[in-house]
Amino acid sequence: MNISALCLALLALGIQFSRAQTNDAPPELRDARVTIPYQELKALWLAAHPALAKAETKKPEPPVKSALLSARYEIALGETEAEGLAEFEVQSFTDGWTMIPLLGADAQLDAVEPPDAQVIVKDDYYALVTNRVGKVSVKLRFATEIASVGGDAAFKLTTPGALVKVLTVTKLPTGKIVRIAGATQISSEKTGTSFRLPFRDEIAAEIVAAKTLAPPLPSKWKIETQAFVQSADRKLHYVALIAASTDGGTASNIELKLPAGARVGKVSGAGAINWAVIHPDDQTLRLQIRWPGAAVFQREFEVEYETPQPVVAGDWKLRAPEVVEGESTGTIFALIAEEGVELTPTNPLAVASRLPRWLAEHAGNKNATVVAEDGAVRGKILPLVRAAQAVVERAAGKTLVVTDGAVLGELSYSIRHEAPLAWQLQMPKGSELIACTVNGRQMNPIKRDGEKIEFPLPTPAAGATTEIKLSYTARKPAFKPVSGQLQVELPLTDLLIRKLDWELHIPFAYELAALQGNVETVTGPDRADDGSRLIRLHKALCKSEAPNAEIFYQKPESKK
Repeated sequence: MNISALCLALLALGIQFSRAQTNDAPPELRDARVTIPYQELKALWLAAHPALAKAETKKPEPPVKSALLSARYEIALGETEAEGLAEFEVQSFTDGWTMIPLLGADAQLDAVEPPDAQVIVKDDYYALVTNRVGKVSVKLRFATEIASVGGDAAFKLTTPGALVKVLTVTKLPTGKIVRIAGATQISSEKTGTSFRLPFRDEIAAEIVAAKTLAPPLPSKWKIETQAFVQSADRKLHYVALIAASTDGGTASNIELKLPAGARVGKVSGAGAINWAVIHPDDQTLRLQIRWPGAAVFQREFEVEYETPQPVVAGDWKLRAPEVVEGESTGTIFALIAEEGVELTPTNPLAVASRLPRWLAEHAGNKNATVVAEDGAVRGKILPLVRAAQAVVERAAGKTLVVTDGAVLGELSYSIRHEAPLAWQLQMPKGSELIACTVNGRQMNPIKRDGEKIEFPLPTPAAGATTEIKLSYTARKPAFKPVSGQLQVELPLTDLLIRKLDWELHIPFAYELAALQGNVETVTGPDRADDGSRLIRLHKALCKSEAPNAEIFYQKPESKK
């Protein structure tokens, strides 16, 4: 029903009701008017047009579909297994289907609360699936294995990132405490110990004797380092292989000193590794590494980091990690310089003649500079010889000159380029462009200074060329009655033209007496289809010069 029909129906009902009350004749309504508020009119209109009402109420899409607001885990320890309760608060911002990871599927799920919560297993996570806008609370009851590691107990949880993430461990054995790398202890009571968890997914908890909280006996490490270094984006990118050995202490942790301003990206090696970066002061950066489990007195691991390095000429300094407690020795660098930079060791006599296998594998077939332990190199900025970005594979020209000196030029170019190109042509003096196409489509080039025009050419398809055709007019002196000379030229481009074929047409009444210029004549029929005298010209490998020809013409002597 549209608005008019609805209003008429309401009016009719009002009239009938009035008749029923008064039994009078209906009033004359020919000039009557009905006034209603705009909001009521809009409501009537939207009721009559459901599609418009739906569009009217459509809301913009939220920037994210859902978020995990909080995750609180409570773990009750047993001898071989830990029982857990995880409470999650989830926010969904859309009424479309969305999925929120809750807990790693390495835990064994016992129950879901509320029972109607739609929890599935996806990508190694228990995940909540919902299509309701608003906050949702979900509880998961689960169990996880308690493993024995070097005489201590440990368990792991996979916990996705949340705004608030807290773990409470209860039923601790007497004389035991919980230790979680990267977590912050917020309370410790008889009923349990609580931690704020780090953002990363995997949480490894160790159940150790309380006495281990005392400062462990430090190990004095001796390290040897191989560092693969690449210069790029005003940074030095390091991958360092560190071989560490010790003969005492717990052998469970090591602290390394890194250059101030370094950014650590990754620490990896055999077995589990927990690591953290600390800044004791503005000029000091430390990398703390811990290996849970039994002591291992010889270890090998990799550290990836980067340091700022402006690209300037002069002395550069490569910096490998240094051990805080112990001895750093035997460092060797393999350095790859970025384009346009030459890096040479300051002390070439101390450089190894051959790369160790690990460095050789990282360098691959790149030309790596081997640098000694001091890391001192000298940088030199090299001028780059840029290769041609484009080339004209072939060009064809046709110039028609009539008796009164009027000129019509037609040209075609086939350009090969692998990137967008602003191609410029220097047109002959006094010429006027009358038509232009690029790949068969009409185009208006950009007017530059003087007679120069520019074509903004997009990147062609792989293996293809850009085809340009244009025509123009010009004016030359009229032909003389008996003999004379004529100077003609083609546009100039900075690109290399591999091959140019040029047809010059003059009135057939004249013949070519001589030719000068930077082009060559080609033999062939001298009469064109249009009846003009045809002079065939050719030029190869033309760059930054305008093809030109000066012809000397004459009328042939009449035969007696």
